[in-house]
Amino acid sequence: MGAEDEVVAIMVVLLVDDRQALFALLDSQGSINRMGSGLIDGGLDLLDRDMFVGVVNEDLFQQLRGKISPAVNAFLGHQLNEANPMGKLCELKVAVKYANGRDAASVWRYGSESEKPHPGIVTFVQETIQITEPWFQEQKAMVTRASQAE
Repeated sequence: MGAEDEVVAIMVVLLVDDRQALFALLDSQGSINRMGSGLIDGGLDLLDRDMFVGVVNEDLFQQLRGKISPAVNAFLGHQLNEANPMGKLCELKVAVKYANGRDAASVWRYGSESEKPHPGIVTFVQETIQITEPWFQEQKAMVTRASQAE
């Protein structure tokens, strides 16, 4: 794999009934965007609906890029739709951008009570949340402190 095939950005988006439950975007320059916790039912606080944007140490991106498994790569470029989704309609998109400008995505449409995406994809989404969670919680805490100081 050449340098032009190096992943330079990763995005994970989860929509539940057309509402964004998760948005995470990291790039090799240290840019980070995060909104939501990926929860399908409940458990959201008011700040989970806010988009936080910032710059972090590039190690965060490197850590996430290292989690791209063969299963994630195998599904890039594919769209999979559950024939008879049950429960809330979910759309999960995992996308990467390469150094040469090319991008690829895996899109899964399914029901919250149906068969979920491939376990490798689910694991990658969970790892994305876990890796970005400390930064996300820090941003939410700063907003809370700022609003309490007013």
